[in-house]
Amino acid sequence: MPDAVFPGGFSELEFVEAYLNSALRKPQVVVDSALRSLVLASAGDRIMLSGLIAEQLIEACRRLVAVYDALSDRTHSVARSLLRPLPGAGPWRKFVKQAAAFTPEQTLRELGLGEEALDSANRLRAQPDLGGLTPLLEASETGGAMLLVPGFDTHKAPTEFWIAGPAREGPPLAARLDAGEQEAAALADITADLVSIARGFLAAYLGARRSAGRRD
Repeated sequence: MPDAVFPGGFSELEFVEAYLNSALRKPQVVVDSALRSLVLASAGDRIMLSGLIAEQLIEACRRLVAVYDALSDRTHSVARSLLRPLPGAGPWRKFVKQAAAFTPEQTLRELGLGEEALDSANRLRAQPDLGGLTPLLEASETGGAMLLVPGFDTHKAPTEFWIAGPAREGPPLAARLDAGEQEAAALADITADLVSIARGFLAAYLGARRSAGRRD
């Protein structure tokens, strides 16, 4: 694959490094900023910030799967695979099953990574039930996901909100989330964990590639 096809004129490894340090990191940066803003925001604005955090969690899930799939299938270069559209709910379900079933050592073998990625593999194995996030992925499957707040009142703190979106077939899909600062902080913590795991895997791959000084 010619270097010129990568965004910004990056070479293959330059693109992977940029993806590692910006595309993968962005959801965590956004949720950290949203949490800081949430403390001083009005009741009406806090729910919007909570919705923003949920949206970044969805992106973190999808980018983790993108990295996982790119590393586990080297039919194409990892860089080329990372340029594909982000995975949806189907690949997420497959990923969740493997994450729950594989030992950290099995995960490293699946991804073709060395011991330098063991911490990320351990963190992935230690995650609570990631399947609980599947409704969020489903609601955003086809794009156009929206934040919906029942009985919205700018002067009253809501107790719940929904992330909803159109389905490929049948009625729209929606995932309900509890509102509140503690709940928002919990979503932010999960986002940070998934971002860290994805970055750990990709950093290990990038380090090995640079050390080897070769292309796939």
